[in-house]
Amino acid sequence: MSSRPTHPSDLALETLLDVLDEAVLVFDEALVCRAAGRRAAALLGLDPGSCVGEGRAHLLARITHAAPELAGPLAALEACALSPERVEIDPLEITGPPPRSFVWTSAPS
Repeated sequence: MSSRPTHPSDLALETLLDVLDEAVLVFDEALVCRAAGRRAAALLGLDPGSCVGEGRAHLLARITHAAPELAGPLAALEACALSPERVEIDPLEITGPPPRSFVWTSAPS
């Protein structure tokens, strides 16, 4: 039996997560990770498979441990963790390694 999603929207999300160059983490309304892109490993130091089912606070702590240069922006997220408003952090250039940009967007439903 395949563990791959069969619903068209799930397949579309999985395809996007596989091809995007960004490290994408998708959380539900309870702040539990429901999907993780393949680039989470290279850019955030996280195995994408180990992210699914984890709470956001735990994943942010893991990212901070794996990529300490992201500690400041991630700490700022805790202040607005449950905000009903859209939250965005402007792109920050992280020198790395690897060099990358950090952007956070949350859009509660």
